[in-house]
Amino acid sequence: TGADMVLVTVDSAELRAGPSLSSPVVGQVSYGNQIKLLGQEADWYKVQVPDSGLVGYVAAGWVAVPAGR
Repeated sequence: TGADMVLVTVDSAELRAGPSLSSPVVGQVSYGNQIKLLGQEADWYKVQVPDSGLVGYVAAGWVAVPAGR
């Protein structure tokens, strides 16, 4: 994985419009997919799905971040 990529480690990670469980779900990313890390807010990562270009937030516990990030 590249330095700016994170790996989805749950069956299906919900991509949300904002960094909160109350934010609307805008998409889902399946286990094993790599998504581009754009930023972080508290326990949420702002990410972009390479295939679709979709941008949203995933909970930090749903992804693995490469060492050194």
